[in-house]
Order: sequence, then C-alpha cells, then structure tokens
Amino acid sequence: MNLEFWRSPDKVAVMGGLTKLSTLLIKRDLSYYQGRIVHSAPHDLSLCTTYHDVIKEGFSVLLYSQKRPAAETEVLVDELSDLLREYLDEVRDGVVFITHSRGGIVARGVLKNMSIPCLGFVSIATPHRGTRVATVASYLGGLNGVLRPLLERTKERGVMMKAIGSTVDLLCSKAIRELRPDSPVLLSLDGEELRGCRVLSIGGTDPTFLVFYKWHESCKKYKEMFSIPDIAGRLIPKRLLPEELKQGRGDGLVTAESSEAPLAYRHYNFPLNHAALPFHPDVRGVILRFLGEVV
Repeated sequence: MNLEFWRSPDKVAVMGGLTKLSTLLIKRDLSYYQGRIVHSAPHDLSLCTTYHDVIKEGFSVLLYSQKRPAAETEVLVDELSDLLREYLDEVRDGVVFITHSRGGIVARGVLKNMSIPCLGFVSIATPHRGTRVATVASYLGGLNGVLRPLLERTKERGVMMKAIGSTVDLLCSKAIRELRPDSPVLLSLDGEELRGCRVLSIGGTDPTFLVFYKWHESCKKYKEMFSIPDIAGRLIPKRLLPEELKQGRGDGLVTAESSEAPLAYRHYNFPLNHAALPFHPDVRGVILRFLGEVV
C-alpha cells in the first residue's frame, strides 16, 4: 500500500497489481454479466476515507507512504521518525496518528523511540497481538525455492507472473514474520508508548473479501458459488483454520481481539473486512467524533 490508499483509492492496485482496490469495495451490477461467472465485493462503499473527512474539517494532514513496504518495521519506524522531525516545529498543539493495519505497529514504534506531543492514536485493523495469517503466510514463503527459479526463467513476465513474484517476495519478507503473534517486534511494544495519549481502536468481524456467482440458465439468475476466504474453511480442517478467517471473529487478516489496542479507552468492532474498514461511513464517523474529543 501507499498514501494513495487514503487520498486516491481508485488509483491503488492490490493482489500483486492484478486488480484495483475498488474491486474489493464496490459491488458489481450482475445484470450486465448474464451467462458468466463473476465476482462482487461484499460491501458497496464510496472511495472516501478519513483523509477526505479531516481535510473537509480543516485539519492539517501529513500522509506517510513507505519507501519499502516489505521492509522490516525498524526501517519504516526510522523513515517515519525522520519525516516527523521535519514537521514537528510546525505543530502547535499536538498530533493525532490515524493508522491502518501494519501502520499502527509502525506508529507505535515511533512513539516508543521519540518524544512527540501526541494527543490521540487511532488504529484500524492493526494486529496489536499479531495474526496467525502471518504465521501461515511465512510457512508458505518456503515455496520461494520452487517458484523463484521458474519466475527468473520466464522471459515474458506478464501481469500474472509479476503478481506471483510480488506475492512470493512478500511471503518471504521480514514484514510478514514480524506480524506473527510471537514476533519480538510486537512483544517489545508493551503499551507504555501509548500512555499519555487517548487511544481509539477499530476492528472487523467479516472476513469476506470477494463473492463469486454463477449464472443459472434454468432460473435466469445468479447464485453464489463461494466466497474468499470462506472457501478456505472448506479446504482446511476447522481446528487449523485461523480465527482471522472465521465469520464473527476477524476481518480476514486480523482478529477483532488482536485489533484492540493497549490502553484503548474505546474499541469498536464492525461487520467489515480488512480492506473495507477505512471506507465505511460508520467507521469514519467514529473517528471524526474521536477527533472532536481530543483536539
């Protein structure tokens, strides 16, 4: 991800560049695809985030985009710390961090390492206690030895091959390993870094990212075939299925429990997936009310 996730979501590509982020947010009108197998987002959301809300309210906003998204947390903490040092002289009353996913971990690392006049901290779908999805993903990173030689021998790297290459790189990165529940990075953040500022955290309880439908000629309508990641529940024994992928337990990547920040004076769970949370008007409304309290 990059800062366009907040500012111009319509420009953001996901899944290794295979599709637009909007694919996970905006429902299709199935009537246009008669006779085909199609997919649709589980929620129909606008492409607006808290960024647009706070700009409208007159706040000054600094967006941070990682130069190396797959780098270890320490690298990103240093990046953001250097950036903040350039702007802290312009801060009059204090700052509020508004973060999504791993960004919450990076921001906590910054607060631990440097003194910042922090009024508030908001985390959306941040794995404060880690995620078992990262554990599974890091195991899958072992495929690197098989896939990497194949990718390197491919002369014409099309979109699909590039997407696979990006996915393999991510699975093998320290960024993934650092989000495991037993990660030294997460264990080093004891919550003391959040003391002194007001903390709001938000989590999701619907892991569904995409729903696939098949046209049935007999009844002239679409019927659901399967959803992602619901299909994982059909392939993986229930006892091995990560809580993050269970309906009512997680957002597909992070459990609702893990998304609750240390020292949070308020925590909200919404029936949304990991990608949809920053775009839902109810989530954005909670954040705006929080800002009204702390600023």
